[in-house]
Amino acid sequence: MEQGQAPTQVINTTQALFSTTTHPLCPWPQVAVYNGTGSTTTAASYTCRNP
Repeated sequence: MEQGQAPTQVINTTQALFSTTTHPLCPWPQVAVYNGTGSTTTAASYTCRNP
């Protein structure tokens, strides 16, 4: 929590030998949903939404 407010999402970063992938970790019950544009390996291409 920052200043009494919980974060809306946390960004997870995974590094492999030649690539880095980021995805949002959403608060339950929300899930990360691809926006339909942008790289599938970048967190900015996802939004946290209720299923």
